This record gives sequence, C-alpha cells and structure tokens, in this order.
Amino acid sequence: MHLDQTVKDLLTKASLYGLLAERYKYVDPEKHIHFYQMHFNCVMQLEQHYMNPHGHSAHQMPGQLPMY
Repeated sequence: MHLDQTVKDLLTKASLYGLLAERYKYVDPEKHIHFYQMHFNCVMQLEQHYMNPHGHSAHQMPGQLPMY
C-alpha cells in the first residue's frame, strides 16, 4: 500500500499525540486534554482525507461501501 506524505505525517502525529495523551492521563489532566485534542484533530484530518480524497463525497466514490 502506497501512502502519500500527508498521510504518513498525520499518522505519525496522531500516534505521538495519542501516546502523550495516555502518558498524562492520570498525571496532568490539562496536558492529557491538550494532547488528546491534538490527536483527535489528526484523526479527523485522516478520516477526511480518506473519505474525500478527490473532492467527492464518500457516496460518490465507486466501489466504496458505507461506513457504519
């Protein structure tokens, strides 16, 4: 599977922020929330990239099954 650089960068950031969020979960709630929000934003960008890679909605892409 070939991943473009944007996807690689977002995956790296999402993973890092997810790990940092877990690290601070019980130690520093403010840092936990901060890193979790950053993680969440990266995940949302990844989802948007996959659901709308060429300016089409997910329902317009041939061969795509709806996600539940």
